[in-house]
Amino acid sequence: MEELFNTREISIGIWVSVLLIWALTRKELRVSLFRVVAAALNKRLVLSVSVFAGHLALVVGLLTAIGFWQFEMLKATIYWFVLSGLALFGKAVTSSKPIEDWRGTLREQASIIVILAFIVNSYTFSLYAEIVLVPVVAFISMLVAYTEFHHKGEPIANLFLSVQAFIGFVILLFAGMNAYNDYANLASIATAKGLFLPVVLATMVIPYMYFIALYSAYDRILRISTFRQPSEMASYIRRRILLSGGLRLRKARRIAAIKPYEFMRANNREDVDLVIERHLTGSIDTSETGWD
Repeated sequence: MEELFNTREISIGIWVSVLLIWALTRKELRVSLFRVVAAALNKRLVLSVSVFAGHLALVVGLLTAIGFWQFEMLKATIYWFVLSGLALFGKAVTSSKPIEDWRGTLREQASIIVILAFIVNSYTFSLYAEIVLVPVVAFISMLVAYTEFHHKGEPIANLFLSVQAFIGFVILLFAGMNAYNDYANLASIATAKGLFLPVVLATMVIPYMYFIALYSAYDRILRISTFRQPSEMASYIRRRILLSGGLRLRKARRIAAIKPYEFMRANNREDVDLVIERHLTGSIDTSETGWD
């Protein structure tokens, strides 16, 4: 198993399994867990995530065709999808961060922290050590979070921060020494590909995220803008919305900020045009409609 998963991943899997089994024995936790699962299985959510996974599969196929992606990267690709890809997907729909600032997303994927995390996760302790280390680190992290929130600046908070920093330093030192001794493998092309895989994947899914954000901006306004309007007027409103916003996300988000009652008050096409133009040219708050 250690050929597929490293000792830290195996240790995390063991502890997650233990906690899951324990949670299933507690009625209140079991009910909450089932509710979370039911919410995650929402049809629209499942469909959206499935389409995103399909797009990622196409990206992997393209990277395979050009010789970049190899089967050994499957685990890293799945990790990226679960830990980073879905976060980007959620950001495309809900975040107020401009999608035009996609360079910032790439910088996050290629930051020194990500590089250090890659090294730390590549060189782990023995399985027995990791089984002890994982819950200790998790417990210390929870204590740090609690004391930072309730006792920030107090000696107890500083103590736990120091303990966390010391453990992190030891782990980083251990990984660094092993990386130095394994320099030949670390400097290989395969390792370089694994290191830059998150950047490559993020780059190739950002256009997809743009259209997800665009769809999100149009989805709600197209559904509610024609309320209590005759079919001919409703068709004109939908057509005018799409033509006015086009593929420009900023315009689409400004249109998405239009309140339903503004279209309900429209008695003719000129009124519809006026509502849309006012939002496209005026100072309208679009912070609640997706990426700014």
